Amino acid sequence: NPINPYGIGKVGADFLGQLYGKYYDLRILITRMFSHTGPKRTMLSAECFYAKYIAEMEKGKRELKMPLGNMKSIRTWRDVRDAVKDYYELYKQQKTGIYNISGNSVKSIQEVLDYMLSISNLKKKDIEFYIDNSLLRKIDVDIQLADITKFKQVIIQKKDYTFEETMNDILNYWRGNV
Repeated sequence: NPINPYGIGKVGADFLGQLYGKYYDLRILITRMFSHTGPKRTMLSAECFYAKYIAEMEKGKRELKMPLGNMKSIRTWRDVRDAVKDYYELYKQQKTGIYNISGNSVKSIQEVLDYMLSISNLKKKDIEFYIDNSLLRKIDVDIQLADITKFKQVIIQKKDYTFEETMNDILNYWRGNV
């Protein structure tokens, strides 16, 4: 049930993959990864946006004012470095079909920001927070939890990176790139 152009594009690609699989008798593997992230990501998703913002404030490139969007939105987080291994395991086993993949760290955007601030050299009490309407979506997903039962039936999901390590690596990446 997509709610934005990105989601509609993903559904379209899913259907196209399924059609090609049936029509041309191809072995098609479709993966749906939920909230994977990591260092070097330049698409400013919420965690990267806040990491970059914090890094800029730490370096004195921004005032201690931080815009907020929908901080209640909940995601299931997976480090992209682990996610790639998930993809590879499915490939190695020559799986076909559709698999939802996600991590098991369930956190709100507020929890992500709070954690990043806790590992920064900033004091939360010194920062002025405000709602920025441009960061609020007209239609938003308040909770995004994937059913990965099918995936876990065929793959033993390994976790090399904790949520905290991932967020720390993202913040450190932006510290070196602002």
